[in-house]
Amino acid sequence: AIGWRVPGRSWREFFFGTGFHWGFLCTPANPLKLYSKTSQRQPPHFFGVNDWLGIVTAIMVGAQHALAMVGGLIVPPLLIVPFGTPNGDDYKRYLVQAALIVTGVMTLVQVTGIRVGGKFMWGAGVLSVMGVSFTSV
Repeated sequence: AIGWRVPGRSWREFFFGTGFHWGFLCTPANPLKLYSKTSQRQPPHFFGVNDWLGIVTAIMVGAQHALAMVGGLIVPPLLIVPFGTPNGDDYKRYLVQAALIVTGVMTLVQVTGIRVGGKFMWGAGVLSVMGVSFTSV
């Protein structure tokens, strides 16, 4: 029988990576004993630059990052609306949509990195999200 094979990795390594201690994420810790000298808890495992994360780990970390970005982008307009507008719902929808549209356009410009002239670029050409921030609030 011919089966699917992952070159150089087992199925477990392919999906879940190598050497990650999942118990650290799933086991609650007593905060009073967390940094004491008698603590048995090991520090978290950090991934290196070229380490294989595994598909499941990469999807979980990516989803967490995407949710954190979206939350950070829509919370400032939601905080501005109650203090400055008489009709909150319409302005709330408008500001959230405007924030997401501006974020999309500015992220596209920043990621693309268009050459202007000889050695100058409009945008950095680096993957980063540009949008509203709490500095304006």
